[in-house]
Order: sequence, then C-alpha cells, then structure tokens
Amino acid sequence: MATRFPPKTPRWLAPLFIGLLGQAFMGRNDFSWTLWPGMFLLALSTWWFWRSLPKKAPENVKSPAPVWEWTLFTLLLLAALFFRCYRLNRIPAGIYLDAGGLGLGSERILKEGWRPFYEIYTLPITEQVYCYPLAGWFRLWGVSRLSLFSFSVFVSLLALPLGYWAFRKLGGPRVALAAVAVMAVVRWYLTFSRCGHPAFEAPFFLCGATAFWLLAVQGGRWWTWGACLAFLTAGCYGYRIFYAAPLLFGTWAAYEGLLRREKDRKAWVLRCKVFFGAFVFLTSPIWVYRFFGGRYDYWSKLDLWFLDRLKTEGLWALVSHLAGFALMFHRQADAWPVHNWSDHRVLDAVTGLLFLFGLAMALKNWRDRKAFYPLTGLLVMSLPALAGSADAPVNRTIGMFPFIAFLAGTAWEAIWSETRVLPGSFKAWKAVPFLLLAAAGALNFYAYFYLQSQQPGVCQAHWTDATIVGEELAKAPEKNIYLASKFLGNLDVDFLAFDKRADFRPLDSGALRQGSEKTVESPQVFVLDEGKTGWLQLLRKIYPGGVLESYEYFKGWPLVYFYRVPSGSPRWNGPLGGVQGTYRFSNDGSSPPVLTRNDPVLNFTFRNDFGPWDFKALSVRWTGSIVAPGPGAYSFLTLTTDSSAVVVDGHTVLQGRGSQEGTVFLRPGLHPIQIDFQKSSGVDTAFTLLWKGPGVANYQAVPFWEWKSPPKTAVMISKR
Repeated sequence: MATRFPPKTPRWLAPLFIGLLGQAFMGRNDFSWTLWPGMFLLALSTWWFWRSLPKKAPENVKSPAPVWEWTLFTLLLLAALFFRCYRLNRIPAGIYLDAGGLGLGSERILKEGWRPFYEIYTLPITEQVYCYPLAGWFRLWGVSRLSLFSFSVFVSLLALPLGYWAFRKLGGPRVALAAVAVMAVVRWYLTFSRCGHPAFEAPFFLCGATAFWLLAVQGGRWWTWGACLAFLTAGCYGYRIFYAAPLLFGTWAAYEGLLRREKDRKAWVLRCKVFFGAFVFLTSPIWVYRFFGGRYDYWSKLDLWFLDRLKTEGLWALVSHLAGFALMFHRQADAWPVHNWSDHRVLDAVTGLLFLFGLAMALKNWRDRKAFYPLTGLLVMSLPALAGSADAPVNRTIGMFPFIAFLAGTAWEAIWSETRVLPGSFKAWKAVPFLLLAAAGALNFYAYFYLQSQQPGVCQAHWTDATIVGEELAKAPEKNIYLASKFLGNLDVDFLAFDKRADFRPLDSGALRQGSEKTVESPQVFVLDEGKTGWLQLLRKIYPGGVLESYEYFKGWPLVYFYRVPSGSPRWNGPLGGVQGTYRFSNDGSSPPVLTRNDPVLNFTFRNDFGPWDFKALSVRWTGSIVAPGPGAYSFLTLTTDSSAVVVDGHTVLQGRGSQEGTVFLRPGLHPIQIDFQKSSGVDTAFTLLWKGPGVANYQAVPFWEWKSPPKTAVMISKR
C-alpha cells in the first residue's frame, strides 16, 4: 500500500493567507473600491478552506486531559476578566442613558421601596429583569458608576461558563475553548459588557437556556427543563431582541422530534407541550401588555422596515437592507457610537475569517446537530435586526454572537486538528492556531481601548458630561443647585445624585431675577453644559464673586462648567436686557404663538433650552435692538444645524441652513434687529448667536447688556 507523506505546509495555510488579505481590503471601508476585491478574496478563501479540509477531525486526535482543559478555561476566564475590567473607571467615559435609567430604577427599588411590574413599561427603560438583581448588587457594593459597570461585567462573565457548557455538549472541548476565547475578547461583546447597555444580558440568558436545553435533550431530569425554562422566561423580561429566542427553541424542539424514533416521539411532544405551555403562561403579562395594554405601541417600536422603507424605496430597500446586514460583520456596521465604533465592522479580521470558515463547514453538514443548532441560531436571532429599518444595528444582533463564536471555534478546531497531526519536523506550524487567537485578542484590545474609546462621538454618546455632573453633585455641599436643561431630569444625573434631587432647580432667566439682596444668602452652584458661554458670561456679571470649575475629558475640550457662588458674595441686581422671543410649534408665522418671553442670551445648546416641550417643528422670532459700542464692521455667527436669519437695520446679514456668518457696518448706538430660527425635522435642536466687533479676534455670545428688548414683554403659554 502506498505511503502518504505529509505536505510541507498545512492545507489551510493558503486559504488563511488569502482570507486575511481579503479582510484587510474589507476593513478599509473609507475606500469604496476595496469592497469587491475583499469580497472576492473572502469567497475564494472560504471555498478553498471548505474543499481542503475533511468533514470531521482525524480520529487519532484525542480530547485534552481534564487538567489541561480546565487550566485553559481558567486562563480564558482571566483574560475575559482583564478585558472587561481594564480601566473600567475610565472607559467607557460615561453612562449611556439606558443604563442610567436602569440604575435609577434599581436605586428606587432599593431606597424608595418601588416594586415595578406593569409600571415599568411606561418608562423609557423596560428591562425589569435587570433592575431587581442590580438593586441587590447596589446593596452589596454601593451605588456608583463603577458599581453599575461592574454588574454588567459580572453578568457577561457568567455567560462564559454557561456558553462553554453549551458549546462543549454541542461541539466538544476544543470548539468550546476556542468559542469562549472569542467571546472573551471580541470588541462587539466588550462594548455592551462594559457599559451596562441592556443588550449585554442577551448572551447570558441565551447561553444558559441553551446549556440546559441540551442537557434536557440528552435525557436530563425535570430540573434541567425547569432551569432552561427559567433562563428563557427571564430573558423575555429583559432586552427586546430576546423575543426571538422562543422561536429558536421551538425550531430546535421540532428538529429533536424528527431525530427520535416513532415510539419516543410522543413522549417528546408531551414534554415540549408542557415546557412551552409553561413558558407562555409565565410570559403572558409581557405579551398581553405589549399588544393590548397601556400606552406602549408595540408595532411602532418594532420599526418594521417592510412597512416603512419598502413603501418609499421599493424592492431596492430589501436588497440594500440585506446587503448592509451581511456586511456589518466584515466591513461596516452602524454609526451609533454607543453600539459601535462608528461605521466600523463588528468582527476583527481573524474572528471574521474563522466565522466564515465555520459557516461554510456548517452549511456543508447542516443536518448534523453541531451544524443545525448554530445555523438556526444565526437565522432566528438575526430577525430582530432584519425587522428594523436600520441596515446594521449592532445592538439587535447581539443574540447572534454566541453562535458566531461557536462557528469560529469550529473552524479553529479544524485548523488545529490538521496541524496537530503534522510530524515533529513541522512543530512551528503547531503554534499558528494559538497565534490566531492571540492576534484576535490584540486586534480587539487595540480597537476598543485605543481607537473606539478615543472617539469624541463615543464620549458624547455615553453622556460623559451628565455622568460628571451626577458624580460631582452627589458630593456637592450646596443646597441651591441650578441645572441647565440638559441635566435637569437627566437619568444619569438623577441616578448618581439620587439623594440631591430635591435641591435641583432649573437654570433660566427667572431664577436669576429672584430676590433683591445685594449679597448671596446661601451658597449656590450653577451647572452648565458645553457651549453655554453666553450663560457663563451672564452669571459672571450677576455673581462676580463666583468661582468657575470646568471638567475636561479630552484636553482642551470642556464638557461641563460648575459656577460656584459662596454665601456672602456680591450680587448685581440691575435689569436684565434681552430680546423678545415669540415661539411657535410650526414654521408658519401666522400660526398662534405658544410662548412669548424675554431671552437675555441666545445661547441654546440643547433641545429643552427652548422649553420643556415635545415638538416636531419649532420657529422662533426674536425682536429688539442691539447696541453697537463704536463704529465699524460687526460680524455675526449662528451655530445651528437648522435654518436661521439675522436682519439688522432692515438688511439681511446672514440667512440659510446650518452655521452662517455675515458682516454689517454699524454706527454707535441702537440698531433694530430681528433673528429668526426654524426647526422642521430631526431631534437635535440648538441655536447660538455670536458676534465680534471691530478689532476683535474671537467671537463671543452677544451679552445681555448689549440688547434692548421692546418695552413690554407678555408671557403666554397655549394649552396643548
């Protein structure tokens, strides 16, 4: 019989090299032309890998000794702990509002005796399964930003042994170890595990339910069914993407029923009826309330793309939607910085390639349980993302992550199995599979801690300024706390400064007119968000003895201003100038106004600065006079993303959408001025008017003493 000599290089080397080259092209989404060569190289490498490796691992490869298996698993848990705890007090920069809402709800449970059930569906955050254990966590470790993040870290770490247990039953110890390595380091899961975003809980409940399901399938006792039911039910009381999980387990139940002999099938059907009947009973409050009760509009929350985009874009919407979804793993995912490093792909080059290889292997053997479970898991848990109008929503796909990790582990095992049987003269190749996992860890570490965390958009989206405010106010000695509208009622501020909420007051011109004393009776602190330089100028005029503190996350970028006024400080009680603003909830100047008031500064940096209204359209016209201190050219600048115009002495100085700049020559004295602002779409609403006089280098907000409003201002608020 002919002797078969081993090749000089492993058969997986060429497809691996080509695939990594393809990943390099795919990762450059800043160049559109890289898409097609990247897709071609990835397809070629996947096909080559699929053809070159056997369907099953060689028989002479034995399972690792238990001591090695548990040692490696422990090392992977330590690596996962490091990735989740490294600089946790600094990254993420702040608390996203969803996480702040969960923290606030948990603190209310702990300190106010609040016991939410149906009530929680009237709040912005509905993951009640999160609130109760988090309240217990706060009781043990205290209430803080770090404590909130530590809880999500802890739960995400618990998902790893549950995932390992499920992966081991499905694919064996090597697949399980490789899959856990992927779950430990991939940036996709790290992002949610570290910031307390409610999406982090989905892999925990899914891995737990899957592990006990596989144990029950293999003839487990009644408690295995009960444990699976507990995980599946609890998950449905959490993040909404988990609603697809019951469909997944129903698919698995049908598959397992087909594998059974005729005489065993009836018993299996009976068990499944009891299991899913109990599930429907235990989760019935969710379905009843979401479909029929309260003010929760279930269908609008689903944001179904085929009811929205399909009507306006036609069938091309389907093609675009599916293409965007498919490319999110290797080229470009969503731009929302809470979920993702904006427009970056979800998977690193190594994990993404192993996932493609594992997917090809699973499709080749789709009837096997080892392939059927992850394939159906990918398909069913992708439905929440495919149902939405966004093409690549990273948060809605987190339920797919355990199955992606499993498929990547399957490919890694295939590579390791072939490398393992090479003769001793090829020892160098045996290190490559482990170097691949190490490279995946390094790529994700660099991408998360040195690229994603340094993005200003990530800092802003995590409400770093509100987090700073909440932490500072929690220890503030002042009882009179005036908050800019961005921070008043903010979930993060209320969570972190829970015991100080009774001292919060709105920062507005009315608050500055209170009292006629020449000195400040009790200490006060005014909290301003980024860009409120006009208000800061106003406070310095009224309270000249105040002390300014600013907080920067990046050097040179002040996020928050604290203006502290000690008791006994002088207070200026002169008249507040300004311009008269007429506010309408439309862009039609003939519609009735909802408010007329005197605004001392036109420095609106947040939507609620205009008023605590829920408006879709808004127009404001300010009228009055402006004082030119001396003759010369005066330049005006508007900071906004909407439409604005400035008319001085009957001449249009600037007009248009977005920030505009214009110059006009003025003589000393009063000049009639009209400023118009219109908001017609979108959510973010801001408008600031700045100027600079002759010989002045920098713009500043027009100070209140340079305004002269009409002699009488009446306030009127329409009933809506």
